[in-house]
Order: sequence, then C-alpha cells, then structure tokens
Amino acid sequence: MNPNRSNSPGEISFRYSGRSIPSIEHPDRNEDSIAYDPEGSWAAVLDGLGGTKAGKEASNKALEVIKLRLEGWKLEDDLKVEENLKTMVKKASLAVSRQVPDGLTTAVITKIVSLEGQKIFFISSVGDSRVYLFRKGTLIKITHDDSIVPNRIAQKLENATSADELSELEGKAFLLRSIVTQSVGQLEELEVHGYSVIAMIGDKLILTSDGIHDNLTFNEIEEVVGHSGDVAKLLVEAASKRSKENHFRSKPDDISAIVIEAY
Repeated sequence: MNPNRSNSPGEISFRYSGRSIPSIEHPDRNEDSIAYDPEGSWAAVLDGLGGTKAGKEASNKALEVIKLRLEGWKLEDDLKVEENLKTMVKKASLAVSRQVPDGLTTAVITKIVSLEGQKIFFISSVGDSRVYLFRKGTLIKITHDDSIVPNRIAQKLENATSADELSELEGKAFLLRSIVTQSVGQLEELEVHGYSVIAMIGDKLILTSDGIHDNLTFNEIEEVVGHSGDVAKLLVEAASKRSKENHFRSKPDDISAIVIEAY
C-alpha cells in the first residue's frame, strides 16, 4: 500500500504530501514540526515561536503529545471529534508549559472522520498556522488567525506586494503580522478554535506555517495549489524562493506545508 494514501471505507480516498525546511537564517534548526498519517487520517503543522531553540523544543513536545493521542484514536472518539481535538491541544499546551517553560508554538490539526456516509475534515487551531481549502479552482481560508492585526486590515495584507498599496496604519500592521495573541504553551487558558468541512472529490486541504502565507500572497497560494503533482513541495519551494528575494513580502522563516487531496 502506498504510505501516502488513505483508503478508508467510503467513496472518497485521500492522498497526503508534506514538506518542511528551516529558515535560511538558521539552516541547522527547523522550529516547525509537521506530521501526517494516511492510515490514521490526520495531519498537523506546528510553528515554534521566538526564533530560538525553545521554539523548536516547544513544537516538538506539542507534536509528541498530539501524535500520541491521535495514534491512540478509537472508533468511539469519532463521536466527539471537535471536543477531542481541542482537549489534545490543551494537553499539549500544558506539557509545553511544564517541560519547555520558555517555549511557545502554534498548532493546527486536522482529523478526517466518516460520519453518516460523508468524510469530514475536523480542524483545531491555535496561533497563525492555517488551513485552506482549494475547491473547484477557488482557495478558501478556513481558519482564523490569533493575530493582533484586526481582520479588516489583515484581509488587505493578504495580497499586498508593495508599501505603496498600504496606508500608514496598514503598513505598521504588516510589520506586526506575525505576532499572535495566544499560543500553545502559554500559562493562560487557551481558546482552541474548531472548524469542520465536508470533503468532496477534487478538494485539496492545505495546512501551512506562516513561512508560506507571510511570503506568498493569497492569490499566489491559490495559483500554486491549482497545479497537479506534489503541491506541498511546490508551495515550500515558492515561499523559499520569495524569502531570499528583495521583495516587500520576503521574510526568512521556517517553511512548512501539508496537502491532503481527496480523490
């Protein structure tokens, strides 16, 4: 069996691909952590914060806790998917706060479940790692960023390619776009966001760290994911290329993507 394919019961199957590379500023240390399991029907992207070793340790520890819970997933867990995903993120946060006291990380997880003859992507997120849905040629942002930038301004920043396009306030917001209002590992109570999407044949569900969506515009991401082949690899390559250019959006960062294709 192809290890990157899920052949769960039902008409829709899923193909997984993922790619993660470290920032050009610290090529020996990737603070992003990603994992996916086609047999278990899940994927996760985490982005350690702060540009330090603690960020890497935080994302690794949180992923360790999340993987352990997902690998032990039972059939009855399907009945409370959203609750279970939120609980595991909170447990991961507690583990990070205790074992990596200086570390923080974002987290976004998806688990595919069969309910009443349909395949459903259940999603939980904290921070600004994202999930997008590409359906019938159109890209849709599913998750909400825990960002200090107001949504009204954030939407304009998604496609900004020049300072001339932005007001003074929007320009300042652009420089602060990577600052999150909550993260896994914080001492305060987490508000874990939950989402669900009914899968359709032809869908692509894309999980990204901000190394992707800070470097690339929304429209550029949409163009890349419309291609066939290894879309995760194409996204990471495009964002990596941008991060090295003299461009308004260029931002050296760890860069990660997982793509789940429904067929």
